[in-house]
Amino acid sequence: MSELILFGSPASPPSRAVYWACLLNELEFEYVQTEIDQMGASAIIRSHNPACQVPTLVDGDFALAEMPAILAYLSDKHGWEDLYPSDIQTRAKINQYLHFHHNFTRNLSMRLMGTHVISTRILDAMGNVGDEVFMQLVRDPNKLANGQAVVTQIASLIEESYFPDTCRYLCTEESPTIADLACFEEVMAVNEAKLFEFSAFPKMAAWMEAMHDLPFYEPVHRYNIQLGDIREDSNTIERLVSAVEAGVNALEQCKVRVSALARD
Repeated sequence: MSELILFGSPASPPSRAVYWACLLNELEFEYVQTEIDQMGASAIIRSHNPACQVPTLVDGDFALAEMPAILAYLSDKHGWEDLYPSDIQTRAKINQYLHFHHNFTRNLSMRLMGTHVISTRILDAMGNVGDEVFMQLVRDPNKLANGQAVVTQIASLIEESYFPDTCRYLCTEESPTIADLACFEEVMAVNEAKLFEFSAFPKMAAWMEAMHDLPFYEPVHRYNIQLGDIREDSNTIERLVSAVEAGVNALEQCKVRVSALARD
């Protein structure tokens, strides 16, 4: 078993941000595919992360949760100066975005992408098992418009606050950082699923095109590409499972060692 282990899922934007960074920097790791129904029930994950969430990183005898913390740790440990510059002011701007991310950009995808990935068809098939508030959001007949309103508000904040005139990427001009990886995984998802169009935000639209050109874009986002349009064609369990399998297979094609989390 590899010393560096990442528990994650292709359906998890924070997981994708971490393994994209590893692939970009040719850092070998073992990827443990974690199904949604295992996260809260797995004693293995709980032993490393009491919140039972992915991504969770295990590096030898050290375990770490929360995507921004994982990206910062790996960058510091392996000297990824391009992804996490040591310049104190540049790093401060990156850290500012990462603090912004959880309450804003992450919510963007949860309110729009999450409520369409888990469709009413899936809720019916699952027997309405899950968080009651989230189930109400999924069954809201106006969930598309309400979710798009949330995305519009957050995209406006990102457009105005994190793209100074001289910057092509969030916080920097030269190359993307861990702030870009974190942010892109959320906004790309709603765009790829045809739930939101970012043309009204020209800085973000140009940035998204630049991010598409990074190495490993296609395999990292095979899940999203396979899932496709979930606005016009409501998602099903079979479609979700197929997209996750495609995402896992893409990692294997990138020579990542993949294993399944053993059920307790």
